[in-house]
Amino acid sequence: MGRFKKAKKTKAPATVLFTSEKNDEGKRQNCVYAQCHLSGYSVGPIWGHKDASVKRALATLTEECDCPARFHQNKEQQGMRRA
Repeated sequence: MGRFKKAKKTKAPATVLFTSEKNDEGKRQNCVYAQCHLSGYSVGPIWGHKDASVKRALATLTEECDCPARFHQNKEQQGMRRA
């Protein structure tokens, strides 16, 4: 008998935009937006510029995007990341 083949993990490319927006208190704060290359759908703002914010933006994009991909992967970055 042959072995079962694992399901192929399809990854969609995404663009991550580093920017800043006014938060609920009216103060400027660093944030991230993520956009799917296949569908053009975008999510954000996700507050912060750290790796956790980028991961959260990509995870939220995967949950809400209509494209057939199981995951989104950061392939392109725009803007300047600030610490």
